Parts: sequence; structure tokens; C-alpha cells
Amino acid sequence: MTPAVLFDELDRPDLGPRRYTEDTYSFLNRATGAFWERIRIELDRWYAAYPDDTGDLLRRFRSRDHRQHYGARWELYLHQILISLGFGVTPHPHVPGSSGRPDFLATGRRESFYVEAVTEFSGIAANPPRSALEPAILDVINQVDASDFFVSVRFSQIGTSMPRRTQITGPITAWLKRLEPDARRSSRVNRPEMTLRISGWIIELRALTRAPEFRGRPNNRLVGTQAAFAGYTNDREQLFRALERKKKQHGTPDRPLIIAANVTNGFVDDDVVIDALFGNQSVRLNTITGASSIVRNPDGFWIGTRGPASKKVSAVLIGVGILPETCARAAPRLWHHFAPDRQLKVDLPFATARIVDDELRFADAKTLPHDLLGLTPEWPGPGPPFGSSRVRLRSEWLRLL
Repeated sequence: MTPAVLFDELDRPDLGPRRYTEDTYSFLNRATGAFWERIRIELDRWYAAYPDDTGDLLRRFRSRDHRQHYGARWELYLHQILISLGFGVTPHPHVPGSSGRPDFLATGRRESFYVEAVTEFSGIAANPPRSALEPAILDVINQVDASDFFVSVRFSQIGTSMPRRTQITGPITAWLKRLEPDARRSSRVNRPEMTLRISGWIIELRALTRAPEFRGRPNNRLVGTQAAFAGYTNDREQLFRALERKKKQHGTPDRPLIIAANVTNGFVDDDVVIDALFGNQSVRLNTITGASSIVRNPDGFWIGTRGPASKKVSAVLIGVGILPETCARAAPRLWHHFAPDRQLKVDLPFATARIVDDELRFADAKTLPHDLLGLTPEWPGPGPPFGSSRVRLRSEWLRLL
């Protein structure tokens, strides 16, 4: 029987970046070029070492549901890290006295421990209303010739039905044909705009001129950016809830338990993790003297109203935006509980954070992430993912700022 693989054997003529309506797996499966081929080969190598007798991980990895796909590839990454460190790894082991089955039991020469994986999705807590049709509309806009211009797009009113393709492409094509790119190149203000009103949608577009050396290229896409949204993020709350949910699944483990969380929002920093683990910060005001001080509320994963909490979780491994494209550079950090039921004694080579003498201390990783995985520092390079397209787009935007 031919061993199962994550990716299909097929011709890959499509050079373009991921489409707005395209799920992550479908893009990885069809993307062409050495950059993406290296990723597919490496992930298939990882999967060949993963005991997936039921095919569960394969099904989730190939899923169009981004939550299933991202979760599966985080588990695949963790498994590869553990076996690279020399651990024997058993997926979904039985935990005495519990019906829960953590993702892995890692067994070393002197110590074994459980690893429970979770992928955390967060973002702006109060996003404006969005529609599932927006990606389809953006893909249609990208069918318009982008030889001389690219556009910013803002959906100022959301419709309930998908307009016909020609209702979108026709007016935009006619508008761009009326523009003279060289007449607009030096202008940083009063850039050409149009408002498209169709089928209950109001779509605002602004044209920006391409530099002459970037015009007429076959992989030019018209949509350069969408309008940005601002607001308060819910990263801390989402991470806290994910850790709480995973903690409750495994009773009282007979070995140290690590919850390994990959946070998909690449802007999450150590302050967010500290708030999730040790409690939110607040200001305490002395109403008599007027003096104020910063204190932490007893609402953290590790500090609750009764003192130390979640003591059965020995450590939390936090990755931020660790993807196949970034895993040779992005490294997780291991946060040790200050008063666990079971101390994690094994010396793992990750960057760490731990309480020492009532002070949170950080230490750098002992091994670089590409060395952990047996990759080169520039992997999956050398070379960008789409020739020079992303570099080109970035340089064009910088020129216009």
C-alpha cells in the first residue's frame, strides 16, 4: 500500500498568490515554485513520521475549515519537534483516572510528560459587520486588468446577494481606462476614486499607479489592500479561555502536563501572555492620599481568587504565528508554572519564562528553531514565495506613503 501523503501529485501551473475565497490547504496544495514545493516535501516528511492509523490528522489537515487545518498542522509541528528532541511520542495516550486523551505522551530517558495542543484564534473584539460574499467580490475585482494600477477597496455597505461578474468588472475596467497612469504618478493626494453601487453593495475604490518597471506583469493583482479595521483585541480573553478549556479535559494527570498554544494573531506579545496567566492589570487608587499603583487582578490562568490556580498544568508552551512558512525562524516560549502539582524537570531547549525570587525572568532558547527541525536558517527559501511580487507590492506601497 502506498503511504498516505498530505499533498496531491499534480501539475501546478498557477503562479498566483492565495485567492480570497481559497482555503489554506487548497492554496498549499496548488501553489507552484520551489518555495512552496520545499514546504510540501518537508510537511510530507513530518507526516510520514506521524502515526496516523485512523487518518484523523490527514482529514483535518486537508479540511477547508481553517480551524481544523491550522489545528492539524500545529499538532504535526509539535510532534516533529518532540521526535527531533529524541522523545518517543505516543498520540492520544490514555490518562489513568480520566476519560480525556491529550494529544501526545512524550517519553524521554528520565521523564515523560503530556502535551495538549490548542490553536487560538483572536482579533478585534468588535469587528464591523462582514459578509461571506466579500472574498468572492474581491476575487472578481482581481479579474480586472492590473497592468498599470492597483486599488484599495473598502466595503462601506454590505449587500445580501452576489452581484454578476460583469456588474463588478465592467464599471471598474471603464474607470481605469479613463485614467492616465503617468499623470498621477507624482501625486500623493487626490488619488482617483470611484464608488460602485450594485445589488445593495457600496464599494469604494481608490486607484494607485504602478511604477513603470512593475507594469504589465502577468501576476499583477488589482486589489492591493482593503480598508483597515481598528479596535480592542480579545487576544488575552481568547488565550485564557483556550487554556481553561483544555485544562478541564484531563482530570488530574499522573505526569506533568504542557498545554501548547499556537496564537494565530502574529501581533500577540509577552504582555498578552502575562495578563492571561497572571491576571489583568488594573489601577488601585488610595482615596485618602491620592496615590495610585498598578496591581494584578486574581483572574489569571495561574492566579485566581484563592491563590495559585491550574496547578495540574506544569507549563504552557506559547507559539505566535508559527506556520510552515515561518517555523525555521519563529520559536515558541515555555512558560513554567510557579507552583505546579508536578514540576516539569526535563530541560527542553526552548526560550523560557519562569518565576524566580518573586520575579518573572526570561531566558533565550538554547537551540535555534531551524536547528530544532533540521532546516536551514532561510528555509523555505532561498527566494521569495512569488518571485518578486510581494517585494514589488511592498515597495510600491512605500513609494506612495
